[in-house]
Amino acid sequence: MYDPVEKGDTKPYKVTDEDWKKLHRKAVSLSRQWVDLGVFHHVATETNAQTLWKNIEK
Repeated sequence: MYDPVEKGDTKPYKVTDEDWKKLHRKAVSLSRQWVDLGVFHHVATETNAQTLWKNIEK
């Protein structure tokens, strides 16, 4: 989960585009599980793990 959140769209060179998208989806899914319902609407449609994390930090 660390790489998609910290690196955003800059994927490691050994990771395929499809695998990078899967990692983002997994990180987003895991993060959404722990978001309070009061702020869930701020991240409900986000698909980028880094952007989702920045929205949570706000």
